[in-house]
Amino acid sequence: MQTVKISDHQSNQQIIKAVISDIVSSLSGTMLGYGMGFMLLHNTHSPLSFGLDVAIDPIIDFLLFIPIGNYVDRHNHKHILIVNYIMRLLLLVFFAMLLPMFAKSQELIPVMIFVAFSELFSNVSGTTYTASVHELVNQHKIASLNSYEQACSAGASFFAPVFDAVLYSLVSINTFITIDFLATAFAFSMMLTMHFFIKKEPAKAKAKPIKHQQLHDFKVGLNYIKKRKLIQDLMIIACVANLLGSLLTVAPSYVIVEKLHLPNEVVSFLDSGLIFGIVIGSILVNIIIKKTSSLSKLLTLSNMLGMSAIGMCTIALGFIFNYVTGFWMVTILGILIALIIGLFLGVMNVSTGVRMQSTIPTKLMGRVSSASSAVNTIFMPIGTIIFSFLLKHFTNDIYIFVITGVLLIVYFMLYTHKFSKDVKINDKFVASAENN
Repeated sequence: MQTVKISDHQSNQQIIKAVISDIVSSLSGTMLGYGMGFMLLHNTHSPLSFGLDVAIDPIIDFLLFIPIGNYVDRHNHKHILIVNYIMRLLLLVFFAMLLPMFAKSQELIPVMIFVAFSELFSNVSGTTYTASVHELVNQHKIASLNSYEQACSAGASFFAPVFDAVLYSLVSINTFITIDFLATAFAFSMMLTMHFFIKKEPAKAKAKPIKHQQLHDFKVGLNYIKKRKLIQDLMIIACVANLLGSLLTVAPSYVIVEKLHLPNEVVSFLDSGLIFGIVIGSILVNIIIKKTSSLSKLLTLSNMLGMSAIGMCTIALGFIFNYVTGFWMVTILGILIALIIGLFLGVMNVSTGVRMQSTIPTKLMGRVSSASSAVNTIFMPIGTIIFSFLLKHFTNDIYIFVITGVLLIVYFMLYTHKFSKDVKINDKFVASAENN
């Protein structure tokens, strides 16, 4: 299938609908996640209460990325989303009915089942929307769509814990399930009003069925990735960043609470700084792209300078946590560092997403994005396990921060030349993607 020409006005209408849908569904989904975490923490006292998604999501993504990518590329995207939304609604009903059947000490079982299937539907939805980008907006509006969607997701991560803290003591978990059900139904209705601009290709002779079709389709996507050096570069960069960057996920909360003996509010302040940085970075890159035609330079600078800056921020955090004392000094300096990290993450994520979606043909987008996501995310839990062990067994944690930061800086400085070269080679694929 090929996309038809989409005007700026039509693209803007699609973006507004997507943003409204993202705000509602992201906020409700994140609220339900925190609600389940609070419920498990109070009833089971399990250390996994707020970490189930980190443990389960990468496994689901890695095990199913081949069939999901193939399925998305072979079927009508709007039809996939319709079925996916219906299944998500049924899952919420099933979860609400299943939860009361378990004793409070056993609630981890139904929650794990729900989280696994929820991630499956979320993966299908995310892959499908990514593959549909050329059917929803024109080439010039991809940056706006990416930046606003990331800003919405970050905003949901900020406001959801606040709402949960207020509501959890007043309502039951069923209320959070109901809120998510209504929000999903609303997002479903918004999706139905969106127009997927598709031009049907001329009828072709029916191809003979291929033995091991799933494997064949996957190899087609894999061969495309092999041909695209930039995609390989971005996947490698994401793997390294997720592996080493997972220190920034596990270390601040552990060091602040367990070693510095500061209140949980400090962790919340740092998280807020990170989220605000991501929102600012997402909006900033959209403004920059509108004012410049050189997305190649932006992509190179954002990834190379961004990861080097994050490496320096990692080192800085190590010194702050070891040599700075006092609630306010740790909080203020920590927020500043988190804001810088979030800013660069926002710019990197949007510029990378725009370049990928601008140059990958729609017919291959599902397989490429699904494979890329699965490979990238599998390194996060590995890094989490490694750094959790190191932080627990090494009292002088400044060396962990410094070595990790130096590794990030050195790796990306050495990789800059190859990455910059592959970005320039990649530009020839832009026109090709616009016509597919």
